Amino acid sequence: MLAWLLLAGLASAAPVSPSSDPVNKELAEVIDLFYDIRTGPALAAVQAVERRHPGHPAGPFYQAVVHYERALFEDPVQPRTLEAFEVQTGRCIAAAEAALSSSPALGHYYLGAGYGFRARVRAHQRRMRDALSDGKKAMRHIKAAVAEDPGIEDAYLGLGIYNYFTSRLPAAAKPFAFLLTGLWPDRKKGIEQIRRAAEKGTLARVEASTVLAAVYSSEKEKRWDEADSLLAPLMERYPGNPYFRLRRIYVAEKAGRWDEALTWTDPDGKWLERLVPEVREKTSASVRYRAAEALMLSGRPEEARKHLDAMAGLAIPTRLKAWTALRMANLLQLDGRHEEAEELFSAISEDTAKKAAQNFRKEPYPKGPKTVAPLRWPLSEVTH
Repeated sequence: MLAWLLLAGLASAAPVSPSSDPVNKELAEVIDLFYDIRTGPALAAVQAVERRHPGHPAGPFYQAVVHYERALFEDPVQPRTLEAFEVQTGRCIAAAEAALSSSPALGHYYLGAGYGFRARVRAHQRRMRDALSDGKKAMRHIKAAVAEDPGIEDAYLGLGIYNYFTSRLPAAAKPFAFLLTGLWPDRKKGIEQIRRAAEKGTLARVEASTVLAAVYSSEKEKRWDEADSLLAPLMERYPGNPYFRLRRIYVAEKAGRWDEALTWTDPDGKWLERLVPEVREKTSASVRYRAAEALMLSGRPEEARKHLDAMAGLAIPTRLKAWTALRMANLLQLDGRHEEAEELFSAISEDTAKKAAQNFRKEPYPKGPKTVAPLRWPLSEVTH
């Protein structure tokens, strides 16, 4: 029954290409809902698009995007959210398969998008074999889509993500990726392809800019100014999304621009009121932590203490708990309470924070390393 409905929705239509797909106009009107973290209205809008265009793979694909986005702000990530993501991704893949005979460019594009998006989630879950398997399928279909329609600029995001992020795999894993996909990863080419989608894409332009900013602000690239130039307009355009602000703070800290980082934290500012409650709760603790971190690393520990004290009544994201303990131990060192600091340091098990704790044991705060807490991907904490 499902296959019949999918075929019925596209079989009678003229071949459709993603670069000229009329559904894109409707999607362009709702895409900002995704990036401003208005998941309820976004889901309703995409479901309405699917009702108007039954059988089109865009409906289930963007529903999967909504559930993916919800998972980013859940701590811990709820299994039902990931299950919903898997269901909608499966529906997208089925709809895209059904579209291949009548609209091959469209079918290949959404097959690439569906498999590629699922590969990203599985990579963040450390399911590398599954991620590479999906990545292989995604690359095959994206390349086929571009061959059918060279004007699909959005497709270059998928190509770039594969090339760049597989180039970051450990050296021993790269031959395995090549054997599985037939493509050797290319870091430089990957960045160029992501940039192309960010500059020339349509529906994928914002996502490509977001990914490119993450690439530039990684420890591998350290292109802080270029990252900030991408993040600044995104933060302005999407006030309901704290990711862009938090990433700007992180970039400023990594570049040692402490006052700039403090300006963006603004933990008592009105910008927090614009966030939906479930996002605001986690963000409040995150910006307090960032403010404390910037103050401590710039030599203003007593001001930092106020922010750490204020975190006592907040829900601290799992990925920040170890770093919060680290900074509290730093203050104990400053106060001369070394035994209590040692107890906190000893309890830290998270890898990066643990290394920082070991360094502070050798050279106590306020000297010690200028370590900045890394941004973490919540989905990486999910296990199966």
